[in-house]
Amino acid sequence: MNKTTLAILTALTASTASLPLFANPAYRYENTIQYSQANSDAPYINDADYRQFLLAGVTYFDTVKATHGPLAESAFLERASGFHLAFSRADIEYTYGASDVGIEIEQQQYTGLANVEYYVPDSIFFVSVGARGSKYEVEYRSLSDAPSAIKDEGDWEYSWTGGLGIAPADGLLIWSNFYDDQDFGGYWNLNGKYVWLLQNDQAINVQLSYAQNDGDDFDSSREAISADYYFDKTISLGAVYSVADDGVTDADAYELRGRKFFGDMTSVNISYIHREDEDLGALGCSFRF
Repeated sequence: MNKTTLAILTALTASTASLPLFANPAYRYENTIQYSQANSDAPYINDADYRQFLLAGVTYFDTVKATHGPLAESAFLERASGFHLAFSRADIEYTYGASDVGIEIEQQQYTGLANVEYYVPDSIFFVSVGARGSKYEVEYRSLSDAPSAIKDEGDWEYSWTGGLGIAPADGLLIWSNFYDDQDFGGYWNLNGKYVWLLQNDQAINVQLSYAQNDGDDFDSSREAISADYYFDKTISLGAVYSVADDGVTDADAYELRGRKFFGDMTSVNISYIHREDEDLGALGCSFRF
C-alpha cells in the first residue's frame, strides 16, 4: 500500500472517529464516501493501478426509527422506501505488452446511478426503477521508439433498470432485477435477502442470487452467496462467495467485509476482495442524520 493510499484511509477513519455520537437513532438521510484500490497480476498486464472514489446517498420518504435489529439493517427491516443516488470515478493505469513494443493505457470511468426503491403500503410488494449513466475516457500511449498518443473522450451512455419483488415475512425480500435491452426470453435472475434476529441484539443476514443467460452460441450464469454476523447492533463481520460461468471457464471471487458503528449515526466499513488475477481493498464511511 503506497503512502497516498495510507494517508487517504487514515483521514477517512480519523474524520469518522471525531464526529459527535448521537443518542437518537432515527434518521432520514444517509451519505457514504468510499475509496477502493486494486492490484492486478493478469497476464501481459504490467504496473496496473486501479483507484476508485464513490459518493452515495439515500433519502427515505419516512423517518427510519432504527429501534430494533442491527443498525446496518434498520432501513431494510422497516421496509423503508427511498431515493438513492451514487456517483463514482475510477482511474485505471496499466501497461499492456512488452516494455519496448507495449502500450501504456490510462482510463477514467465515470458512473452515475439514480433509483427509487418502494415498498407498496399494506401489501407484500416491492418495486424499484432507476437509471444508469456511464462515460469512459481512454488514452493510449505507445512505448516504442516512436511514441504516439491517441485519446478517446467518450460519450455518456444511459440505460434504465428496474426490479420487482415480494416481502412475504418480516426481514425477508425476494426480487428480480430487469435491465435495458434485456432479452426476457434468454436472461433471468432471482435474488433473496433474509435478516434473522437472534437474542442479545445478535443477528444473521443471508443473501442469495442467481442469474442465467441462455445465449444463441453459449450459456452463462452467475451465482453468489453472502452472510453477515452481527455481534451486536453496531458491529458485523461477513463474507461473500460468487462464481461466474461464461460457458468456457468458471471465475470465482471471495470477499471479506466488516462494519462498525460509532454511536448510532456514523460507521466505518472495510472490505477485501480476491478474484482471479486481482486483489481489491476498500474503506468507507457513512453518516446519518
